[in-house]
Amino acid sequence: MGQKPTGPALSFARRVNEIIDARRQELGMTKAALIEGSGIPANTFHTRMRGDRPFDLNDIENIARALRCDAELILREASVGTLIEQDVAPVTPLEPRRRVRRARKDVPAAARPRDADSGEDSDAP
Repeated sequence: MGQKPTGPALSFARRVNEIIDARRQELGMTKAALIEGSGIPANTFHTRMRGDRPFDLNDIENIARALRCDAELILREASVGTLIEQDVAPVTPLEPRRRVRRARKDVPAAARPRDADSGEDSDAP
């Protein structure tokens, strides 16, 4: 069973395109250089930039690499712009998960290295 065809780019995807194009211009990079650097076929690139279809995440990652930036930066900037356009309150970012420290059972407590900052046992072998 094949995938259902993707429709035209919606507001977020169009904003991603604007961010990509702005970054390309900031770097003084031609569209041809971006296409070559990203490895995306020219027809696909132009179709996506026109908004006929959205880029997928792999495309955005390849484009970001060619633009010498992080894909998350492109998506974050597009998200902020889209929220402003739609006058929607931004979502509170999730806090990073904390690493749970567990005592190593194979090493006696007295032999475990200490974490210099907290004085707690370190996870280092």
